[in-house]
Amino acid sequence: MLLTRDRKLLENKSSEDSVVLLQCNAVDECIDELSTRLPIDWLHRPFSRCLNCNTPLIEATPAQWRQVPEFSRQQATLLRYCPKCRQLFWDGSHVKRMYSRLKKAKASAEGHHHP
Repeated sequence: MLLTRDRKLLENKSSEDSVVLLQCNAVDECIDELSTRLPIDWLHRPFSRCLNCNTPLIEATPAQWRQVPEFSRQQATLLRYCPKCRQLFWDGSHVKRMYSRLKKAKASAEGHHHP
């Protein structure tokens, strides 16, 4: 399924069932629109894919933990690694803020009707 704001993608008739044209602009508007239109579980495996290439992340090794800055290493409880682009991801303050936002989106979605 492709989520887009590009109307030209809908011109391809074979894509009508797999393209969702969004009307929203801001992130919170898009969350609300998607919650209304699709049965999304906003907490289904969050932060499990690479932000750069979408590859599933794997658990990092002890050697990779040592590559994380000291302050972040002390705060993190989880470290994942992208085997494709070799980036490390840990659960710092940004992840905690995003998780709170996803919980709020899930609560909001539970109140929406799905066509």
